[in-house]
Amino acid sequence: MGSISHLPHFEGDNYAAWKAKMKSFLWAIDDKVWLAPRREWSEDERSSSTFNQRALNALFTADYIGKCTTAKEAWDILEVTHEGNSTVKESKLQNLITKFENIKMLDDDESFSDFYAKLSVIVNGCHNLGDSIPEYRIVKKILRYIPSRFMRKGQL
Repeated sequence: MGSISHLPHFEGDNYAAWKAKMKSFLWAIDDKVWLAPRREWSEDERSSSTFNQRALNALFTADYIGKCTTAKEAWDILEVTHEGNSTVKESKLQNLITKFENIKMLDDDESFSDFYAKLSVIVNGCHNLGDSIPEYRIVKKILRYIPSRFMRKGQL
């Protein structure tokens, strides 16, 4: 069994961040534990699988999945509840893409780390919804809106 830190607790908000942490947590237990919530199980597999039970036990941090008997069932409920169906996911994705296209540093008082943190939330949200923004677009975005105070004197 791999190194495991602490179980990510789900408070009901920021599902995308919790989902990424939970995926890592389950995978750290064992790669088969991560696979448990991703596939359907026969009744025999479900009842005899310790990996399914490990994954299901970890997923019980979210209160409303208490009646689930498989990790897949619990994972699917959490995913639909917090990400929505494919139509809702697409809507959320389009909203994030619009935010990405429109984001800029607010003024000369905004720090680069604050701007980058806002940009990272958008980029990570897109990735978690299945549409990663290519790194070159992120770099172009940063370079396009970085204030002159961050440029070297010879570049002005």
